[in-house]
Amino acid sequence: MRKKLSAVEDSFENLRSLRRLRLRARLLVLLFFVSGRFVMGQQLRPGININDGSAIYSKNFADVMAGAMDPAAMIGQEGLSAGVAGERRFMLQELSAYTMAVSYGTQHTGVGLQLQTGGSAVFRESMAALSYARLLGKIRLGVQFNYHFINAGGYGSAGTASADVSLSWELTDKLRAGIHVYNPVPIAFGINKSEQYPTAFKLGAGYDVSAECHLYMAVSKLTTSRADVDFGLHYSIRQKLFLRLVMHTDVRGPMAAAGWQLKMLRLYITGSYHPELGFSPGLQLIVKQKKSA
Repeated sequence: MRKKLSAVEDSFENLRSLRRLRLRARLLVLLFFVSGRFVMGQQLRPGININDGSAIYSKNFADVMAGAMDPAAMIGQEGLSAGVAGERRFMLQELSAYTMAVSYGTQHTGVGLQLQTGGSAVFRESMAALSYARLLGKIRLGVQFNYHFINAGGYGSAGTASADVSLSWELTDKLRAGIHVYNPVPIAFGINKSEQYPTAFKLGAGYDVSAECHLYMAVSKLTTSRADVDFGLHYSIRQKLFLRLVMHTDVRGPMAAAGWQLKMLRLYITGSYHPELGFSPGLQLIVKQKKSA
């Protein structure tokens, strides 16, 4: 009798373990998609990418975070800049994402370092990147080398590398256009080398209406999904108050930001909204070295 009871208890324990395993696997899949590959729309560069990149073609609004999205945008940002950004997607701690970027630019070159991480103990994705940019006449050339690390709690981890190449042209004093290729040579990784990040392309343009206003538009395409169009508007009031609005044609909701400049510091409060999953608040802090007289 005791042996039968013990066997029944073992069966129930095995069943509970199997259910926990299935639940954990489902949660892992959910976090994988929610963290950026489904509900957040096109994720051009493998990684976290919590910055919208709508200032990459502007002389007046480009900053260290724009350089983190497009290395060619570092050119013209004279001096040392640093920035940190964080976002809590859909108000869930498990989907929080963070970025740190540092860059040094001149009128002809730029170098940058970027670190990103996002997720939780169940599924975490991190990235480290080095970037370089150089001015070639009216063409800005940027390259970035990335290393990605993915860890799924209880399922193992994997790492891989990718690269970006970006070009932008100064068509007029106010108008710039560019092309950006992400991960042009995918590298297989994971168990049996069965996984790889997709290649992505972006064509965009930006127009500085004035020193206080910038308009942006870009068409992006992952090799694994249909094209997306982004529209962006930047506006500043006396270079003290900064407003930003970005709209997308894919499943991502609108994104807005308001920033305040205080000497060397600029603080942004950001937010985006998904119609089914809700609000995603965020903060950005940027420090820029003052130009020498």
